[in-house]
Amino acid sequence: MDSPSLGLSRSFSEIVRFNFSSAKELNPYGIKVFMFFLIQFILRILISISLHYSPEKLNLNRLTLFDATIALFLFIYSFWYFLPIWKFM
Repeated sequence: MDSPSLGLSRSFSEIVRFNFSSAKELNPYGIKVFMFFLIQFILRILISISLHYSPEKLNLNRLTLFDATIALFLFIYSFWYFLPIWKFM
């Protein structure tokens, strides 16, 4: 049984080159994991811009809760097949 992370870095390389079919062949979970990091990066930029330009209009507790909830659900969705990693050790 192969590890679910086998070929993940090569899959990322293919995604960056917009070769999605090859990326999926190298690792079927690579696109989900890559999208997790891309979405997190975009969210960090948007939150930073929002905090910079209008910090007084934002409810920081709500923003933190929103950010943590989105990150948790994205993480579970993207890394679901990696969670039982102890089976491969």
